[in-house]
Amino acid sequence: MNTDLRIQDFGVLLADGAKDSLGDGYSVEYKEVIKNNGVVYHAIVIKKEEENVAPTIYIDELYREYLKGKKVKTLTDEIVKFYFSGNLSRNVNIDFFTDFSKACAHLCFKAINLEKNRQILSEVPYRQIEDLAMVPICCVNDRDLGSGNIMINRKHLELWEISEEELWENIYENAEKISPVKVVGISEYLSKQTGIPFEEYLSNVYVVSNSEMRNGASAAFFPGVLKKIADKIEADLIVIPSSVHETIVMPSYMGDKAEFTIAQMIREVNESVVTDEEILGDNAYFYDRAENKLKIYEE
Repeated sequence: MNTDLRIQDFGVLLADGAKDSLGDGYSVEYKEVIKNNGVVYHAIVIKKEEENVAPTIYIDELYREYLKGKKVKTLTDEIVKFYFSGNLSRNVNIDFFTDFSKACAHLCFKAINLEKNRQILSEVPYRQIEDLAMVPICCVNDRDLGSGNIMINRKHLELWEISEEELWENIYENAEKISPVKVVGISEYLSKQTGIPFEEYLSNVYVVSNSEMRNGASAAFFPGVLKKIADKIEADLIVIPSSVHETIVMPSYMGDKAEFTIAQMIREVNESVVTDEEILGDNAYFYDRAENKLKIYEE
């Protein structure tokens, strides 16, 4: 068993080894990547000189293999092999991103926890809703690499020569076009997730996300979404942050009938089911249908 290298030292060795294997024309570096909620991943970033894409190859699993006894040289060879497989070393056309008149058609936002992400939010023109941050993103789709997003920061606003207000006007206008809202009854949702039929005993309880069910918690905060649900069931709402991927929305009167507190349920789910990176928050929210306002739910 190997125990002599920290993951940071291991990463530097991998980067040096990959650079030696790839030779001239490539830059290779070890990098720590801060993800949602301050979760840190460790990675090797490889860039070929004439290409505009620098694939990020995460090495946390490789480090676990190293600790079990696998040689650094073997793992370095795996990284180089992986780099050349699956079209990782190729250009992606993101020319549209430099022109706001084109980029604006790809703008949307995702919801993350405000307090847990102060560091990455320091240069981001986000919008705050209670203890959550609505983060502007540009959605990118590539035929070979799939879909992803670029988090918008203030340097992008300088590049586009626009204000934060202009940015968010375009985001609110395009969000649902870019990331269509998906509202599913919770019984149907649980049946699809588990393969077990659920009876409709939880009527008027919905899972709200986007069509991809990924980073879709923000869908509940798209303009007019909660209003439509509240008008449909003719009640105020409780919005529960299931994860960054979805929220659960139910009539507020169901909160009064629950045998457990909603705050307790959220905490238990966050501690036992949701990964650290996917936690949205520990608070539920109350939506007032008459006033069209959202605030932290107090039991």
